[in-house]
Amino acid sequence: MKNKLKYIVCITMVMLLSSRVKSQQIKEVHIGEQVPDIKLSGFYNDSTKVTTLKDLYQNKLLLLDFWGSWCGSCIIEFPKLIELKKKFGEQIAVVSVGYESYQKINSFFKRHPELNSPNCLVLTKDSVLTRKMFPHKTLPHLVWINSSGKVVMISEGEDVTEANIKSALANQPIIVRPKIDNMSLGLEDIYKPFHIMDTNFMARSIFTRTVPGWLSFEGLQGEDSTGLKFNRAFIGNLTFKQLYWIAAFHHKLSGQNNSRLIFEVKDSLKYMMPQLAPESFKRSKYKSYSEWESENLYCYDLVMPHKVPYDVLYDYMLSDLNRYLNLNGRFEQREMDCYVLKKKQTKEQVPLSAKEISSIYYDKQKIENLNINQLTDLLNQHINEGYIVNESGLPLSNQFRLNVYLYGLSVDKINSILAQFGLVITPARRKIPVYVVSERD
Repeated sequence: MKNKLKYIVCITMVMLLSSRVKSQQIKEVHIGEQVPDIKLSGFYNDSTKVTTLKDLYQNKLLLLDFWGSWCGSCIIEFPKLIELKKKFGEQIAVVSVGYESYQKINSFFKRHPELNSPNCLVLTKDSVLTRKMFPHKTLPHLVWINSSGKVVMISEGEDVTEANIKSALANQPIIVRPKIDNMSLGLEDIYKPFHIMDTNFMARSIFTRTVPGWLSFEGLQGEDSTGLKFNRAFIGNLTFKQLYWIAAFHHKLSGQNNSRLIFEVKDSLKYMMPQLAPESFKRSKYKSYSEWESENLYCYDLVMPHKVPYDVLYDYMLSDLNRYLNLNGRFEQREMDCYVLKKKQTKEQVPLSAKEISSIYYDKQKIENLNINQLTDLLNQHINEGYIVNESGLPLSNQFRLNVYLYGLSVDKINSILAQFGLVITPARRKIPVYVVSERD
């Protein structure tokens, strides 16, 4: 009796070892490769059923639908697969491969009995197909196996369509992009910066500290044939103030016009050049301007997947700055010192001499057919300091023509331009548009 018991134990151990070896020999199967003929069991509604993979694909197209009871997208695919099985009948076989326990899947079908079709098999507690032959990270995951046992496609659920099934049955190419899951990535990799495909991105924005050895620079790239659209804005070694100036006003204002950009912050030295905050710099930890620059200059790069007007590009940049820096930047109407544009009074203003005018307008540009609002906007783009409010009362039908050099205009230069039109700007106090940057609580 003891010898017989030993014999049975030995036979059992040999069978277990043989089964383990076979399990270890099962490798991942890719598109274009033959599937091994393994045995499958643990089918829902028929726990005693044992079949081979070959029995499932022989003389038909086999669709292995990997799913989970928690996967909303998988559940959406169920009715479609049931309908496709009805349409194609014995030409296809559908097996929903579940890795969850029989109890969990049973609980799911009790809640959704309409999804439990007698024409589609459901596998429970699977590990061989799910983990060894067709490992994947995301669901739905569909494996297409033709009647010869070759994997012809691995796809998303949405790619299982009537047209694609007809192509597979006719041994024609299935025109879909294969689903590829990067199995080398673990859950912990999700929380790391996305450096995968870092050189093959469609769009991105990057914000970094200063790059030593670089000069300060700024530019646009990817210009279209009109010269008005771009797909990249890049800036190097500038202050927060300079970055906001470019993003908020798009180079439509003179860089000296500081009154239009307001910082309401605790430490102004963090946002602008030390020369503009001398008292803060004296009280700071910095011993030199270069030491300050190493901590307070920044670089920014924005790449878009398509060309957009440069105003739009800078609007994206403005949004990025507020988000990256956790600042609240916004346009407001505030009562400020400014200038109003009016008709000249009876007392004539003395225009600049011809010699002075020639030195001011040494590089003239010709601009025609401006109405009064356009003229005001143009002057506001080039005034050295302040803002001009149009209170002339002139109709838009009035047309103006300029033949002047428009960069960096002082009030006197602007008035010399306006004198020919019987207009003048004078100091005043009005509500004007400004961009305000404040720190979030």
